[in-house]
Amino acid sequence: MGKGIDREWPTPSPVEAAYLAGLFDGEGCVTMARHLHRGGRSGPLTYRMFVELVNTDESVVVLFHQYFGGHIYRREPKKVTHRVIWRWQATSYAARRAMEVLLPYLRIKRARAEIMIEYAKTARGWGGKALSQEVWDYRAVLVEKAKELNSLTRRAH
Repeated sequence: MGKGIDREWPTPSPVEAAYLAGLFDGEGCVTMARHLHRGGRSGPLTYRMFVELVNTDESVVVLFHQYFGGHIYRREPKKVTHRVIWRWQATSYAARRAMEVLLPYLRIKRARAEIMIEYAKTARGWGGKALSQEVWDYRAVLVEKAKELNSLTRRAH
């Protein structure tokens, strides 16, 4: 079992993890979003890391939530002919754990997951000391790697 902030989450079997990784490769997303702070110890700018998976089958997102926590969101269809869209999203510890569990089986999202895991390892946790300049510099390198991956993906389409 993986231990989360407020509870323990079951660990998927290798077969389940491979299945989840296949779903994530096809329907998932690893995102780094700029996040501006207004003061505080973390500096003026940082990046928020999150993972999400979107599907019209509720059971798929429930499965991710069951193993990794996070949140499930429901979006009503805009047209009568469309279906409800379900979105699982995880940040912080849950996102890192999901990527660590799925990493051995990921193909398409593997490089993004590796960058996200490395970035998450630099977190200081609640009430921790301010980050050193060396850590900020390393984070900047990881952000540039993620941007490079995104630009390669856009060129391939």
